[in-house]
Amino acid sequence: MQNLPALNAWSIFFQGHGITLYSRNAATVPGTNNSDYIYLKSYPEIFEMERKLFAEWFTTTPTGIYLQQQHSNAQSWQLVYINYKDVQLTIVKTDIHTTGWSSGYEDGKPILVIKGEANIVLG
Repeated sequence: MQNLPALNAWSIFFQGHGITLYSRNAATVPGTNNSDYIYLKSYPEIFEMERKLFAEWFTTTPTGIYLQQQHSNAQSWQLVYINYKDVQLTIVKTDIHTTGWSSGYEDGKPILVIKGEANIVLG
C-alpha cells in the first residue's frame, strides 16, 4: 500500500512563465458522471484560486493562461485569466452554462469557442 500514490496528491497542471499550477482531483459534480474536475493551487500563491473548483481545461496566450472555474453559485462556469507578469487572477466572463470549451485561432488571434455563444477573442 505504501507504494501507491496518495489519493489527494498534488501534481503539476501547468508550469511556465514563472507560474506553477498544481492540481488535485475533486469529487464528481452532483448530477453528472464526469469527474474531470480539479482543485488548483499556485506558486506564487493566488488567493482567489483557493477552494475553487476548476475543469481540466486551460489555454495559454503569450501574456497569460485562461482557466475554466466554477462560479460561486455552482450553477455555471466562468472564464478566468492569470496574467504572467503580475500573477493576478481576473474574471473575464461569467454565467457560462456548459463545460464544452475549446480554443483555436481566428484571423491570427487566439479565440475561445463555447457552444451556443459568440467566440471570445483572447489576448
